Amino acid sequence: MKDTITVVKDSLTKKEVSEYSEHYLAIDGIGYSLQLSPDSLRKLTTALEPFVNGEDTSVEPSRYYSPMRRARAAKGEGEGANSLPPEYRAAVAAFVEEKGLGKVAKGGSVRKAFIDAFEAAGRPGLAS
Repeated sequence: MKDTITVVKDSLTKKEVSEYSEHYLAIDGIGYSLQLSPDSLRKLTTALEPFVNGEDTSVEPSRYYSPMRRARAAKGEGEGANSLPPEYRAAVAAFVEEKGLGKVAKGGSVRKAFIDAFEAAGRPGLAS
């Protein structure tokens, strides 16, 4: 039996963290997934405050989220990398293996690079 250990590093400090939250940010149409410790999150929100203070917070989410996140949100499904629909996860895993990019673990997170490559290839093997 194998044990899998997931190590999470803070996106700002690059240090290993046990307590973190995942946040999504989009600038100029490029999405970022950030894993931040409580201290780093405070730093980010403090830095962004002058830009977002008083701005419209009712922006249409579809402008900022990937097609999969929009689909999950519409279905009321969970947030984050661990809540990928099984058929999507299986299609990504098959794509990654076929292209020799690595391996997708049975549980846990799927690497963003794998999802990005899958999406860029037009989501092969996944019915629309």
